[in-house]
Amino acid sequence: MLVIWYTVGLDSTHISVEIHHGGFFCGVGANHTYVDEKVDWFDHMDVDLWCYFWVVEFVTKLGYVVSAPNLKVYWLLPGKDISDGLRIISSDLDTKVMREFADKTMNFVLYIYHHYQGLPPEDIVLNPVAALPKVLSPMKVHYVEKIPGKRLPDMYKDLPKADAVSEVDLADGGSDA
Repeated sequence: MLVIWYTVGLDSTHISVEIHHGGFFCGVGANHTYVDEKVDWFDHMDVDLWCYFWVVEFVTKLGYVVSAPNLKVYWLLPGKDISDGLRIISSDLDTKVMREFADKTMNFVLYIYHHYQGLPPEDIVLNPVAALPKVLSPMKVHYVEKIPGKRLPDMYKDLPKADAVSEVDLADGGSDA
């Protein structure tokens, strides 16, 4: 029987890798965020073995093609947020820098950025393809007492009087068809 022991805490040489993927970045500056994401974890990674190969392996396991020109993998610096702490991972030099931070954090947070159809994600959010349907919200009619000497705005001048509405109009919902 094989037993594997893991040291946890500050003396541990193992890290966890948290990968945010399937979404896209949106916003500028302090409003920069990653939208519509999925999160997957890869635990018990030996920090001494951490290299660019593992980044490629994890990204591939999640279903992405690392060699695709529109795919980038970012590392979120410990103690920073998305607006100012993302660094691109493109080689073993980048993962070597990450290993230097392993004693300060036991968790590497990665983001997979995938361009959609060559457009920046801001265009996708600001100029959506699908148009929203028009929605009518019924509301209760409130009766307002007539104020002598006060006129209604011009937009109300062509409305029929209440006594001019016939019984037939009320039966078919007030439509002309």
